Amino acid sequence: MPETEFLVLTVRARELADQIARREGVAAAEIVARALEAYAERAAEREPAEAFYRRLNAERGEDIDLDALIQDHRRPHCGIDLSGHDRIRSEWRLRTEHKVNMAERRGSLAISRKQVETCPAGAG
Repeated sequence: MPETEFLVLTVRARELADQIARREGVAAAEIVARALEAYAERAAEREPAEAFYRRLNAERGEDIDLDALIQDHRRPHCGIDLSGHDRIRSEWRLRTEHKVNMAERRGSLAISRKQVETCPAGAG
């Protein structure tokens, strides 16, 4: 009996199904069918949003302002740690100084000594 063919609309989905099918030793259609069955089971277990809010409201006994609740629990991010920026600037200067020295030895100074003293905006 011929196997049922699935129309896989994306190249990525087809490649994934074929890859898994080769590894499992089954047809790609079987892999797609299993994936759809697993998705259907997980979707059936999820509580619809309307039912969730109804249950939440019944449990709390009051109307909940979710936006206010989220806003109350928000905390600002402290930002990235820039404590190592001096090390980065020093490393940049060393690399640039090395380039200047090598260029001077070759007699083809393509960058100036002033570039060694100034740090680019991204390095500190």
